[in-house]
Amino acid sequence: MDGLKALVAELNRTQGKERAASAVALRDIVKQWQDSGPNLWRLYGANPGLWAESQSAFRPSLIPTKSGHANMRLLDNTGAPGVMESLGAPGIRFRAVVLFNALTLNPLWQKLAGPCARCGNYYIKKRASQKVYCSRRCGNAATAVARTRERIESERKDKLRRAKAGIKEWRSAKTQEDWKHWVAKRASVDPRFLTRAVKKGDLVPPKEKR
Repeated sequence: MDGLKALVAELNRTQGKERAASAVALRDIVKQWQDSGPNLWRLYGANPGLWAESQSAFRPSLIPTKSGHANMRLLDNTGAPGVMESLGAPGIRFRAVVLFNALTLNPLWQKLAGPCARCGNYYIKKRASQKVYCSRRCGNAATAVARTRERIESERKDKLRRAKAGIKEWRSAKTQEDWKHWVAKRASVDPRFLTRAVKKGDLVPPKEKR
């Protein structure tokens, strides 16, 4: 889990307001992996260059323990972002491939999810069904935004309906007032709304009366 958390931190790492170059490189590989299924046979079959990079970057070392069990380390100096970034694009790419190898060897790889549909961050799933948002906060915020958009669209359609009805009435109304201002008052809408609707093609203006 610690390894997965470190990987997520790298995927989401920023420099100032921008995503870090190393994070972008790793995201590119993870995106290809996700799009493949994920299916490593399919991924490497479609990207033989990535397969060669993965093989070249696989340099494990053993870490002895106080029992009969040994641990395996993949990251050595490549675990520090600054070391490889100082080498430019090749170093950044190499580190991204090393981290991707670590992801595919992690027994908890299925818990990685993202990017979040709202904030764009990768995250560790708390449940199998958590596939869209990284947190309840993002989920609730996205739902609120969607509801607001639905409300605005519903109000716009209602205004258009009233405006179209007003235009029909204006055609037969005994008035010398131009249609836009007459309809705006009749339909309780702003004249500027009518102007925008006509420009967008949502509303057909009537012919002026003689």
